[in-house]
Amino acid sequence: LDPGNLVWYLTMGQIYVQSGAYDQAREWYEKAVKLSPGNIEGYSNLAMIAWKSGDMQKAVAYNRKLVELRPGYVEQYGELGNVCIAAGDIEGGIAAYEQLGRLRGYDREIYRMLGNLCRQAGRADQAVEYYKKAAELDPVGSDIWLMIGDIYLERGKYDDAREWYEKMVTVGASKAEGYSRLGGLYAARKDYSRAIANYEKAAALGQYRTDDQQALGDAYVSAGYIEKGMKAYEGIIRHDPRNKEAYEKLVELCRQKGSIDRALEYCRKGIELDPGNLVWYLTMGQIYVQSGAYDQAREWYEKAVRLAPGNIETYLELGMACNSMGDRQGEIDVYRTALSNGVRSTRIIHSLADAYANNDDLEHALDYYQQIVDRDPDRYDIYQRMAECFLIRKDLQRAVDMIRKAIDANPERDDFYELLGTCYYIMRKYDMAIAMLNKAVALNPHNLQAWINLGWAYKAEYRYEQAIENFENALAIDPHSEEASRGLGMCREEMIE
Repeated sequence: LDPGNLVWYLTMGQIYVQSGAYDQAREWYEKAVKLSPGNIEGYSNLAMIAWKSGDMQKAVAYNRKLVELRPGYVEQYGELGNVCIAAGDIEGGIAAYEQLGRLRGYDREIYRMLGNLCRQAGRADQAVEYYKKAAELDPVGSDIWLMIGDIYLERGKYDDAREWYEKMVTVGASKAEGYSRLGGLYAARKDYSRAIANYEKAAALGQYRTDDQQALGDAYVSAGYIEKGMKAYEGIIRHDPRNKEAYEKLVELCRQKGSIDRALEYCRKGIELDPGNLVWYLTMGQIYVQSGAYDQAREWYEKAVRLAPGNIETYLELGMACNSMGDRQGEIDVYRTALSNGVRSTRIIHSLADAYANNDDLEHALDYYQQIVDRDPDRYDIYQRMAECFLIRKDLQRAVDMIRKAIDANPERDDFYELLGTCYYIMRKYDMAIAMLNKAVALNPHNLQAWINLGWAYKAEYRYEQAIENFENALAIDPHSEEASRGLGMCREEMIE
């Protein structure tokens, strides 16, 4: 009846919005702004629909159009800024709020927002300037003062940060927060006595705050006041009996002091609060290991394995507990169980190979070491272990082959040349032994065994003067070395003969 009447188009859009049919509503509002390109209601509703549907780019575009249509409408700049921020356009948000600030320079919240946005954009200096403008509009103090101090603190400008925090504790509305920030500032500078003094002032001012008590405990511990630190953490527990972090700290400090029973008590409480947390079970095992109670440690590590059969650390710690008990077969069984459970970590395979080697089962040890170098041919430490195994088996040529691979992977290790020289010495290839051992002491003049082995190699060739010189070099490093003293004595006797 009336195709040129804008009201009908807007009304159609409103009806569709009422029913939640935003796509159809958008179509009618777009028809409305085509019919009337300067229609503010149409663009406002298009901006609203874009916002609700999550199309932030269109929301920004429509809000920019609204700013263009009514440049004197102050609130529109705030809406544009908010939409830009939601769209991830921080710079666009800053530009919109800066225009808003020019129009409404008396509103401290605009400057606060600009400070926040500039801080988010990494423009710290500009953030400080906007926060200071906000602070000028708030002479009795607010969290804006703290924000300024925080930026200075983040940038390592401690004196500037302290100035703003001290303003807060002098005339600010939140003195406790100011003292807390000063505590953090002094803690960052490792001035723990002042950090403690300020945290204590914060704690004395009214409402209990867990963060302050935690920071106070940390400062006490850093300053070496372990008992005071423990009392601070115990205070947290009195206010919040379910604070797991406080129990973790208490366990750590009790272990540090050697208070095994208290450490176990706090650890058990942690398990009560969080029975599915693997860390507590491992920590129980570690505490028992620390006290030498390996049977109990093993029990807790076994519980950890049952709780997390795919976790590497549980098997490694259980294996170490078995090793500490002298149960070598038990250690092997632990690592084999890990492999059968699909935990085929190189660390597990390495530990299993070492366990076999320590149990004199060199065949299995070499098999598992080989699996590691098959995965990573540059593992020079594994070639060294394999060379040691072959040396024990008197398979000297294979020992030489392995240690040469280790040297190829890392030619700067003096102990590799020492081991290779030892192999050549046993093979009676004395010239080659001397050459390798000389490389070892050239790389590390403090390698005692290399000097001793050089002495033996020269003695085997009846080169007594050189042998004596090398045994004396060894004794210069360790005057109590029985092997070097014995070699020196034998050389002198044989020279007399």
